[in-house]
Amino acid sequence: MSIRQRGGAKLAGSGLAFAGVFYAVLQHKSLGSSHAGPIALIAMGAPGAFALVGLFELVSGLPFTKAAEAWDSLEGWQRGVLGLMVVVLAFALVIGGMVLYATLNG
Repeated sequence: MSIRQRGGAKLAGSGLAFAGVFYAVLQHKSLGSSHAGPIALIAMGAPGAFALVGLFELVSGLPFTKAAEAWDSLEGWQRGVLGLMVVVLAFALVIGGMVLYATLNG
């Protein structure tokens, strides 16, 4: 099995697990609970993180451990610059998503 196929399998399997947990949380909320609580967030976060690993492997074609080794081989300043770029990009995507949501539901 190629790395892309394994990544796709990880993404699909953990996506189904995430959907199941999310459905259970929604059912719990519909029964009168006002919030899901931290345990539900952790239960959703674990398959979500595993799905992101699968997505990375599917898109890049690299095993996650090889990417981690490449990251560890970088100089400290390079990791700092790339890490900061990742954080800024993630922040921009979150803000963009919030603005889009507010615009569409305005």
